[in-house]
Amino acid sequence: MKDIDLNERVEEIELVLSTLFELPKAPATSSYDDGAIFFIQAPG
Repeated sequence: MKDIDLNERVEEIELVLSTLFELPKAPATSSYDDGAIFFIQAPG
Protein backbone atom coordinates (compact mmCIF):
# COMPACT_ATOMS: atom_id res chain seq x y z
CA MET A 1 0.00 0.00 0.00
CA LYS A 2 1.20 3.49 -0.83
CA ASP A 3 1.98 5.87 2.04
CA ILE A 4 -0.32 8.89 2.05
CA ASP A 5 1.35 12.27 2.47
CA LEU A 6 0.49 13.86 5.85
CA ASN A 7 -0.63 17.16 4.28
CA GLU A 8 -2.93 15.29 1.90
CA ARG A 9 -4.46 13.33 4.79
CA VAL A 10 -4.98 16.51 6.84
CA GLU A 11 -6.71 18.13 3.86
CA GLU A 12 -9.03 15.11 3.55
CA ILE A 13 -9.91 15.34 7.26
CA GLU A 14 -10.57 19.09 6.95
CA LEU A 15 -12.92 18.50 4.02
CA VAL A 16 -14.86 15.85 5.96
CA LEU A 17 -15.14 18.15 8.99
CA SER A 18 -16.40 20.98 6.76
CA THR A 19 -19.15 18.66 5.51
CA LEU A 20 -19.96 17.40 9.01
CA PHE A 21 -20.41 20.90 10.41
CA GLU A 22 -22.12 22.17 7.21
CA LEU A 23 -19.67 25.03 6.85
CA PRO A 24 -20.36 27.31 3.88
CA LYS A 25 -16.82 27.25 2.51
CA ALA A 26 -14.76 24.08 2.26
CA PRO A 27 -12.27 23.68 3.71
CA ALA A 28 -13.15 26.27 6.36
CA THR A 29 -11.13 24.38 8.93
CA SER A 30 -7.54 25.00 9.91
CA SER A 31 -4.87 22.84 11.46
CA TYR A 32 -1.69 23.29 13.47
CA ASP A 33 0.98 20.74 14.33
CA ASP A 34 3.24 21.63 17.26
CA GLY A 35 5.05 18.29 17.18
CA ALA A 36 3.47 16.52 20.14
CA ILE A 37 -0.13 17.62 19.54
CA PHE A 38 -2.06 18.11 16.30
CA PHE A 39 -4.93 20.62 16.40
CA ILE A 40 -7.82 20.91 13.93
CA GLN A 41 -10.13 23.91 14.35
CA ALA A 42 -13.55 24.23 12.74
CA PRO A 43 -15.23 27.63 13.13
CA GLY A 44 -18.67 27.43 14.62
